[in-house]
Amino acid sequence: MRVQRAVVSLLLFCCLEGSSSTAGEAKKRVALLDFDFGTVQRWWSGNWDIGKGVADLVVTGLVKDGTYSVIERKKLDTILQAIVINVGKGAGVTLGMRLAVERPGREIKDPATGKVLRKITAPVGEIEVTEVDEVSAVAKGVSGQGFKVGDIVKSKD
Repeated sequence: MRVQRAVVSLLLFCCLEGSSSTAGEAKKRVALLDFDFGTVQRWWSGNWDIGKGVADLVVTGLVKDGTYSVIERKKLDTILQAIVINVGKGAGVTLGMRLAVERPGREIKDPATGKVLRKITAPVGEIEVTEVDEVSAVAKGVSGQGFKVGDIVKSKD
């Protein structure tokens, strides 16, 4: 009898968990920047920047709809500036560490064997680690710009 109660309790718990996960499903996060080149010119009263107003209307509609979680524009700058790298404490990355960022270019191969002799990289900039865990880190740009997925980080020697 105890085993049956335990099974029924477990099934009930699983059903409750399943129903709450669909009800509490995470919303997709979106952000909307001001529209560029949104100026209307009136000869008698100057330029009106309608780009921000239109963006505000769209954000208001998204918030009222409730389908999406809208990121505030003030926080967006911080989010866009954060650089996440796939190495952490396990690879020797520490808080405050500065890393050089390089973009991989072409490979130089031995014509006889096809073995890669060298990979040519171009410097992109420098980043500083602001958060670190065992397998990843978050950094901010110190110099350079245009950091992309696939760039390589190296410790500065």
